[in-house]
Amino acid sequence: MNTEERLEDASRDDAGWMLILFLLAPICVLQFIDPFSIALISIVTPVSFFALLTMLAAFYRRWRPAPQIVGMLAALQQMILFTALGSVLSYMLAAQGGAFWDASLHQWDRALGLDWLAYLQFVNAHPWLGTLYRLSYQSLIPQMVVLIVGLGFARKLRELRIVMMGAMLAGVVTVLISGLTPAVSNFPFHGVAPELYANLRPSAAFVHVSDLEGLRSGTLRSLWLNRMEGIITFPSYHAALATVFVWGFWRLPFARWPGVAVAALTILATPIDGGHYFVDVFAGIAIAAAALWFSTHAVFFDAAKRLARSSPVPAAQAVFRSLPFRHSRGASGR
Repeated sequence: MNTEERLEDASRDDAGWMLILFLLAPICVLQFIDPFSIALISIVTPVSFFALLTMLAAFYRRWRPAPQIVGMLAALQQMILFTALGSVLSYMLAAQGGAFWDASLHQWDRALGLDWLAYLQFVNAHPWLGTLYRLSYQSLIPQMVVLIVGLGFARKLRELRIVMMGAMLAGVVTVLISGLTPAVSNFPFHGVAPELYANLRPSAAFVHVSDLEGLRSGTLRSLWLNRMEGIITFPSYHAALATVFVWGFWRLPFARWPGVAVAALTILATPIDGGHYFVDVFAGIAIAAAALWFSTHAVFFDAAKRLARSSPVPAAQAVFRSLPFRHSRGASGR
């Protein structure tokens, strides 16, 4: 067994699941302080899909061992849970109010010599570029699915776990920071007239504004998981996620160049289709880089071993090892 194979065997999903559990802490605290209701009907689809993935993972782990399939299923499970919990937390934090940071973010852009309105006018003058931007900006979920499936079938489970951990960790950081630095983004802040972007159809120019206003005024108190918008401005999670995807696609030979190109276009599109300030994008990229560095080490975290050191109860360790979503290659191989 070479070094690469040993690293694959040693990597685990444990750190990702621990991070998801960590998300529950601030949600519970905020729910106690300022409660929200969640429409039960909106959780039926994600819960059903998660349950199906759990059953499939159990099958491919115990009865027909297939490490790459179990790795892909675990990644999909994490994506579902993290998306739901991260969205809920972002809304709960936004409801806490605080002064908007748009003026400061705009000034930081200008201090760097960057003019968002000029960039908007440039892209508007090149509609083909605006179309590429819009399609790439809207493709984050397909990019994630391609990476999960591609890295899984390529048996690059360590890289897959790094991508998932990096994406989730970057998401946690951006959500938490956004609670301290609320902003409405460029389009509402500048009051941009439609004729200035007549050739464009920016994906998220104003769609988040009504939810943000409702959260801050207290009129939005019921959350629907299937209707939640991306309300984070600084730092940009789109830019962070696309940066993680660049790292992932670079390690997927058969999709390297098209994947990297789409992910890079997503970053370039973020100031236009997301209405983000340039500093939002730079901050998102920096957070993603740090998250990826941390994740390259975190994927080797073994919760069962840590539990063995801290808990004298063998049954607790055995239960954790048997969970269908916990997986390493060695756990499934025969």
